[in-house]
This record gives sequence, C-alpha cells and structure tokens, in this order.
Amino acid sequence: MERGLMKILYEDRYFGLREVAAGALGDDVPWKSALRAFVSEWCDSRDFIEVRTSGSTGMPKLIRLPKKAMAASARLTNAFFDISRDSVLMLSLPLSYIAGKMMVVRAFEAGAVLLPEPPSSLPLSFLHTKVKLGALVPLQVEDILSSGECHRFEKVENLLIGGGPLAQTARERLADIPTRFFATYGMTETASHTALMRLNGAEASACFEALEGVRFRRDESGCLCIHAPHIRESEFCTRDMVELVDERHFVWKGRLDYVINSGGIKFSPEELEDLVFREMEVPFYIGSLPDKRLGERIVMVVEDMEWPPEKRRKMDAVFRKLLPRHAIPREIIYTERIPRTKSGKIIRSRNMDS
Repeated sequence: MERGLMKILYEDRYFGLREVAAGALGDDVPWKSALRAFVSEWCDSRDFIEVRTSGSTGMPKLIRLPKKAMAASARLTNAFFDISRDSVLMLSLPLSYIAGKMMVVRAFEAGAVLLPEPPSSLPLSFLHTKVKLGALVPLQVEDILSSGECHRFEKVENLLIGGGPLAQTARERLADIPTRFFATYGMTETASHTALMRLNGAEASACFEALEGVRFRRDESGCLCIHAPHIRESEFCTRDMVELVDERHFVWKGRLDYVINSGGIKFSPEELEDLVFREMEVPFYIGSLPDKRLGERIVMVVEDMEWPPEKRRKMDAVFRKLLPRHAIPREIIYTERIPRTKSGKIIRSRNMDS
C-alpha cells in the first residue's frame, strides 16, 4: 500500500513504517508490540483486518473488516478535521480495538505524524506536542477532569470521545476549554464513527451529524439504520433507538436491548440514568428483574456498600423527585465492582437473577 508516508514520533525521534514493522521501537512494553503488529498487518498482502468487537452488548467476536473500508472511513474523518501531512495525531487508545487501529490508519492515509502515548487513565500528562486530533474514552476524560489537569486538554485541537456516552456533568465541565470535543457514533462493524456530535463551544449540539455521504433512517422498532456506501453497499441496522431529525441527524435515546417493560410502560434505562446522574456519587446503572405482576421491575445497581437507612431514604426522595412515578427503582443492588469493557464502558447485566 503506497499511500502512507506516515511517520511515528517517539522520544523526539521519527520512525518510518518499515522501521516500526522491523521492531525499531522495541518490544519492551505491550503497546509497542501491538503497534508493530498492526503496522505489519496493515501493510501485508491481505485485503482485510481482523478486529475484535468490544463485547459491551454481547460476547466479543472477531470480524473481518476490508482495508478499503477502513481507509475510506479514515479519509472522511481526515477531511472533516482537515488532517494533512503537517498534522500530528495522538494514539492513546489500545490497538486491540477499532478506535486505536483507526487512528493509525488516519495517519497512514494522510501521511501525518502519529504520536503514540501509552494507554493510561491520564494520557495527556506527558504530552508536549500540539496535537491536531486525539481520541479518548469517557473514563479517561473524566479522570483528567478529576485530576485537576484540565489545562492539558489545550494541547489537543480536536478530541474524539467514543466507546460510550459522556456524563452530562463531565460535558458541562468541557464548556470553557478551547479544545473542540466531539462525541462519536459508530462501532467496529462500521470501521469507527459514522457521525459526530460537537460537545462544546458555539456549535455544541444534542444531535449526531452524519459524515459526508452517510445517511440514516429509522426502522419499525425505532432503531437506527445506517447507509454508509464507503463501507458497504447494503445498509446496516443497529439496536440503537433514536429520534430521527432528518436523514443526516439523530438524537440517540438508548439501546433497544436494554428497554424495560414494566407494567406495560416502556423505559430506556439510559434516559432514566441521565435524570439522576448528578445526584449519584458512585458508579451505577439501571436495569430490571423479572416480576410476576409487572413483567419487569426496575432496579438500580450501584458500585457501593449497602446504604444506611438515612441515605436510602434520602435517595428515595431524590428518585421520587426526578424520575417518572413508575420508573422509581424498587430495589437497590449493591456490588463491589460493576463489570466494564476495556474502554471503561459498563457491561449491563440483562438478566440479573440468572
């Protein structure tokens, strides 16, 4: 593949693709081995890349993505952010999943500089170079905000936030930071994002906007279907419930898989969580348990010790104030640790009594 004159900047030295593939960065830490392996895989004679899905909505699976589709997706993102050979792209996500791989492909397609920062909770701590485009998961963003190092965002001109929704409280803290923050909508099967949503500044929005050439519709279940001709000829229908604004814009409402039908009333747990998030001091999610009378009863899972009676009464009052009457959790389930994917996304248990 001839497109990339990509250079990798590590410890103030530039490395070419062949050097990286030959092991010039070393193999002393896992991220170096992973980068070497992916560069070698991208430049080999096969026309596909094997990628593992995140496993947040089911068992992780290995799929094959055409390199042409990945390259086309990268070019759309590069065009949106005006990525050129003079740009620096930051790689701070694991290369085991699509988000990390696609940052490498974007640099390759543009002939840009790739700056690898070892994946960590605070990947900007040692960043000394101005970056045109970076990508983090919500957990990393929230850790940076909590660390008191918000000023470090200013080294990044454009920052993609993907892998799950960013909490409203965190989004509000981004408002006055000059970095342009974007939530991403996409998945492994679509070779990264097909839509972006500006999170701060004068262009902040509640809607996702399609990348060039991508179109959306809603199926009979209220779920999003994606027509992305740069990836595949046929449309790709998801399990994400949306409010469709037009064929290029939508508001994400939640996963159809997680919809709770309690007494004939359907609730999206993600929307309920947004209503009470400000009042929660610990990680949590809303789910359900089978119920003979209601079909399903709403429960809340919290990563905490059992609440004493006084706190439970206080939180019940909060729930009654903020939630619809039939959406108030009928039970609190306490757990030492809520399972998460490697990107920090909560793995919801659909059947908690199994």
